[in-house]
Amino acid sequence: TNAQEAIELQTSPRSRMSLVLLSAAAAAAVIIISGVWFLKDDQQTVGTIASSEQAGWQSEQPTIEGGAFGPGSYVLKTGLATLAFNSGAEMTIEAPTKIEIISDMRVIFEYGQASFHVPDGAVGFRVDTPFGHVVDHGTKFSLQLPKGADEAIFAVQEGKIALHHHNGDVQHLLTNEAALMTTDALEVRVDSLAEGPLLVKTPVIALPPVRETTIIYRYDPSRLHPNFLLVKH
Repeated sequence: TNAQEAIELQTSPRSRMSLVLLSAAAAAAVIIISGVWFLKDDQQTVGTIASSEQAGWQSEQPTIEGGAFGPGSYVLKTGLATLAFNSGAEMTIEAPTKIEIISDMRVIFEYGQASFHVPDGAVGFRVDTPFGHVVDHGTKFSLQLPKGADEAIFAVQEGKIALHHHNGDVQHLLTNEAALMTTDALEVRVDSLAEGPLLVKTPVIALPPVRETTIIYRYDPSRLHPNFLLVKH
C-alpha cells in the first residue's frame, strides 16, 4: 500500500543518509554564522585599557583593566585610566572626563583632562571638542576642558599638532607652545609651563591594593613645597 511504501522510504538507507547530510549542512551553517559574528565583533575592538588607578566608569562598554574596549560613550567618574589604541596612540584621562570613542584614530572629547602620546605610526589621530578639533602629527600633548567651560586649553610637550577651529582658523603648535580655544577664537601662545601632561587641583594618590603610588601634577612652582626637589629625566 502507499502507507507501507512511505514507511519503507523513510527508513531506507538513502533516507537516513539524506537526513545525516541535512543535519551536517545545518551545523556547518551555524558555525559559519557564528564565525562571521565573532569576526564582526572582534573588528569593533579599537584598543585596550592599559592601566587604571581607582578608576570608576559609567559606560555600557567593558571597562576592565587589561581588557579590550570598542567604540562608544565613556564617563570616567573617579581616578585615572590609560587607553592604548590599536593605532599606537595612548590617552591618559583623569576624572571627571566624558569621551566618545569613534575609532582607534578619533575621539570626541566632551569634557575633562587628558594627555596624549601619538607615535609616528598614529599620525593623524584626531580629537574633537565643542569648539573645534586637533589633528596630531606625532607628539605628546595635553588637553584641559572642564565640564561646562567655554574654553579648552591645548599644550604641546613634544612634537606638533594642528588645531582647527569651527570658524575656519587653523593653527599649528610646536614643543612648549599652547593655545586657548574658545567658542569664538583660537589664541596661540608660548607655554612655559607645558611640562606635565595633566593639571590637577589636588594630587591623585593611588592607595593599596594598587601596585604603586602615583602623584600627578602639571608643573607649577606655586604648588610645590620650598624644599621639594624636582628631578626630570
